[in-house]
Amino acid sequence: MSPTAATSTPEQVQETAARWFARLRGDAVAASTRAEFAAWLAADPAHAEEYSLLEQLWDNAARLQTRPRKSGRALATAALAAAALFLGWFNLAPPTDTLLSTVAGERRHVQLDDGSELDLAPQTQVSVRFGKGQRQLELAQGSIAISVAADAQRPFEVLAGSSRIRDIGTRFTVDRRANEVRVGVAEGMVEVSPGDAQQTRQILRAGEALTIVDGEIRPVLAVDRNNLLAWTKGQLIFEEAPLSEVVAALNRFRKTPIVLGDPQAGRQRISGVLLIADEATAPLALARIAGLRFETQDGRLLARRAETH
Repeated sequence: MSPTAATSTPEQVQETAARWFARLRGDAVAASTRAEFAAWLAADPAHAEEYSLLEQLWDNAARLQTRPRKSGRALATAALAAAALFLGWFNLAPPTDTLLSTVAGERRHVQLDDGSELDLAPQTQVSVRFGKGQRQLELAQGSIAISVAADAQRPFEVLAGSSRIRDIGTRFTVDRRANEVRVGVAEGMVEVSPGDAQQTRQILRAGEALTIVDGEIRPVLAVDRNNLLAWTKGQLIFEEAPLSEVVAALNRFRKTPIVLGDPQAGRQRISGVLLIADEATAPLALARIAGLRFETQDGRLLARRAETH
C-alpha cells in the first residue's frame, strides 16, 4: 500500500512510518513509491524522527540476533521480542509485494492468494500487496479486470496514479494510460476517489463507467457489461465503431501492429466480434467486414482498401 501523507497526531505519524518501513522492504519497490516516501519524509521533521526510531529498533534487533552464542539465549529471545514488537505494535504483517506484468501481445490470468481473479491486458504492470488489514493493487500502466473474492475483514482497492478505486461489489475493470484512468463495473459497485480530495467520491454501479482525466472525474456513462470483460475471453466487441478505433484497440493486443495505409478508410464504421487469441484471425475478419487487404511491411501489417492498387 502507499501510506498516506496526511498525518497529524503522533499516533498517525507512528502508523504511517511503520507502514512505510514495511513497504520499503518489499522485493520490488517502484521508483514512484520511493519518490512518494521521500516527499512524506521531507514534509515534517516528525516523520523523519519517527522513521529513524523504527530503523534503530530494527537494527538493534538484527545485532542481537547476530551476537555470539555465548551471549546467551536471553539475547536471542530479546531480538525476537523486538521484531514481534515492531510488527505487532502497528498490526502489520511483513511486506508481501508481488509485481505482475505482461509484454506486447500477452494476456495473463492470475488467481490471487485470497481467491480473487485478476486478468492483465498486454503491456500492463501491477503491484499486488495483501496485508493483515487490506488488499491492494497498484496499477502502474495498462488494463486489468478483477473478480473480487469476499473478505469482510480486508477491503479491496486499486490505486491508479492519484485515483483510488474501492471495491464494493465483485467485478470491475481499470485502465490506466498517460493522464487518464478509466473504470468500468460489470457486477456490483465500486467507489472511485479522484486525486483531488475536494471532489466528491463517485459510486459506480454495474453497467456504468467513468474516466478520470488529470485527477478530474468526467460524467458517468452507460456501458455494455459483457463488452467490458470481452477481452479477458479473447474477444473485442464493436458496434458501429470507426475502423481507426477498432485498429487502435486491436493493436493493444497484438505483437505485429496494424497500420491503415489509407486514412480515409479509418472513418468507416464497423460492427462485429474480433478474436484476439490468434493474431491471424482479426485481419481475416477485417478483410471480410471492412473490405481490406493486408501486406507485411517493416514489421507491421499494412492495411489498404481492397479496391486500391
